[in-house]
Amino acid sequence: MSEKVDGTQIRAAHEAVTMSAAQHAEGVGPSIVAAIPTVGAVNPAETIATVRNLHAAGIDARVVLNARSVQHTLREIGQHLVLGDNRGFGASVAQAIADDHPDWVLIVNDDVAFEETSAQTVRAVLSRPTEGRSFKVVHFGHPTPRRVPNFLDVFLNFSLLGKILGLARRRGERASALNRYYSFDCVAVEGALWRELGGFDPNLTFTFEDVDFIRRAHDLSVPLTVTVEKVPGLTKNHSVSSRKHVTSVLPVSTYSALRYLQKWGHSPTAAKLVLRLALMTRAIMVILRRERVKNLKSIITASAALGTSVPPSLPSADSL
Repeated sequence: MSEKVDGTQIRAAHEAVTMSAAQHAEGVGPSIVAAIPTVGAVNPAETIATVRNLHAAGIDARVVLNARSVQHTLREIGQHLVLGDNRGFGASVAQAIADDHPDWVLIVNDDVAFEETSAQTVRAVLSRPTEGRSFKVVHFGHPTPRRVPNFLDVFLNFSLLGKILGLARRRGERASALNRYYSFDCVAVEGALWRELGGFDPNLTFTFEDVDFIRRAHDLSVPLTVTVEKVPGLTKNHSVSSRKHVTSVLPVSTYSALRYLQKWGHSPTAAKLVLRLALMTRAIMVILRRERVKNLKSIITASAALGTSVPPSLPSADSL
């Protein structure tokens, strides 16, 4: 991450990128790098089509592959393929961006598919002249509003009660503007904001990195304009990566949630308590579900991880 900066520095950077965007609007348009982290593409054919459609729209699409065993399935997009090391979602995005300085960072989950027209629409939206002095964060598709997580939201998330009972959606819809955010499933972030905040917090390996990013911007009093663009031809499937690798993903996700709660003012003792209660409830929820052994093993491993100072890690890319 970059060193912490104040709002004045960030606004100065924004003014510079505003001038850059205006210059691009007169010529070829803004530079856009799309980061698509994946372990094993949800649908390889769709991923390949998405990359080609983004590329045809003038968007530099980069698929960060975190599993060597499926490298051959995406060989057709070799020039757009980045071999990742599976250190988490945020690390994959950072690896895709590398040392480039695009006007926009477009973050795309591997379960989001772009048709040719939807890629062109995204390009057109991000090519609009920048007005005002606020940073732009643009969500595409139909993102679900979520409440900025507190203890209850973390409990609902990790216990599965929020999803099963629909509580997470209702809490998100009822949250005030300052307490609401959208998941970064398919989002464009102005490059200047991305660089000045240092991207995602590397300590949040696999959970809450998106809301932490927004909270850091608000914490620095950075003016933000968050919009949602419903783009025809953009679809979202259901990713199976986390469920498939739940035994290794859940401990990492739980530890990230612990770090998130501690970072935003909660004591380690209270944070561990709410997560352990959530995991105990989750165990009850999965007893009657399929793959009980696999899910219960992941819960036990996640609970054990809360008692160590050594954060758990995802499996290496070479092992997947």
